[in-house]
Amino acid sequence: MISMKKDREKQDSQSRPLTQKQEKFVQLLISGKSQREAYKEAYGCEGWKPENIDSQASRTLKKPKVAARYEEARSKIVSNDEMSAEGMRKFIVSRLRDIASGKVCDETTVYDGEGNVTKVQRTVRQADIQNAMDKLASWYGIQPEINTSAEVTVQFRGDADGYGD
Repeated sequence: MISMKKDREKQDSQSRPLTQKQEKFVQLLISGKSQREAYKEAYGCEGWKPENIDSQASRTLKKPKVAARYEEARSKIVSNDEMSAEGMRKFIVSRLRDIASGKVCDETTVYDGEGNVTKVQRTVRQADIQNAMDKLASWYGIQPEINTSAEVTVQFRGDADGYGD
């Protein structure tokens, strides 16, 4: 009897639409926000540590309904070419900014012998940051400053014109 009730509850939860916050989270991701930014905006996480926001955002995106909705929305954009050139530019620039600011990183999860998470290690690669910054600079036509002026000091010993007085 209990098993049937759990099965019915599971089916009900899978058939229900996403919550407003989950849908907003998905839409923000699709618009080019990072997981952290999307979660903060959708759920309002004032005072939270960045690592806690990252963890919750990751968990939320791994929920079957949320993941399915994200894939549905993402594939719709890709397959139907609904994103305009301007929208794509904004998306690319947003992702490059996330990379350049170090918000995008490699994540390694370490488990103990019982399958519990003991540590989540995030690594930001400096080469990725530099590449993103170079691409953004190129995109916006930013060139490194080149100092074209120089100060020269000339000292003459004796008579400067070569003629003696």
